[in-house]
Amino acid sequence: RSVAEQLHDMSEQNLKRLNGDIKYLEELFRRTGEIPDLGFAVDREVAAWMEQDQVWILARISEFSTNSPNRVVVADAEDSSARFTLTPDQVTVLPDKETLSAARTRLPVVGLKVLAIYPDTTSFYQGTLTGLAVKESSTTGAGSRGGASSGHAPGTILCQVEFDDDEDKRTGKTPKHNIPSKHVFAVSANAAAAAQEI
Repeated sequence: RSVAEQLHDMSEQNLKRLNGDIKYLEELFRRTGEIPDLGFAVDREVAAWMEQDQVWILARISEFSTNSPNRVVVADAEDSSARFTLTPDQVTVLPDKETLSAARTRLPVVGLKVLAIYPDTTSFYQGTLTGLAVKESSTTGAGSRGGASSGHAPGTILCQVEFDDDEDKRTGKTPKHNIPSKHVFAVSANAAAAAQEI
């Protein structure tokens, strides 16, 4: 074999090794947070800030390209034909297949200010975390924290949230709601600024 062929083979082997190293390092840096993984995958559930309505809604990503990283197209969860073009700071990627441990790491303390889906809606509202994540264990949906039925399937990871301005006019008490943890997220600087405009 000629020297040129041998050099070509060595170059190919080195290139394969470098590509493998790059993939390994990218994954390592993503896990440590040094390279942000925005998670903008098509069909991924997100909370989307609707400037015109001054509300966060549940949506799904319908378009995203790294060629246009400042543009995320989402579809309303209730009406997939309603599409909105947003900037990445108007979109919060929601956890996908989150474990109980991951939910407790992401939402670590009672008293944390959060945005969460209000029961029987697809809108997120400000509230306070009043109970850490637990796994629904009842086969009847009777609730992991006792009391009224949670209405969630066994295995659903739930957080307890007390929503701002949700006081019962009759009793004067603010109810605590069991919300799937995937629909609860800590208030970020962007989310807080947007929610303050409400």
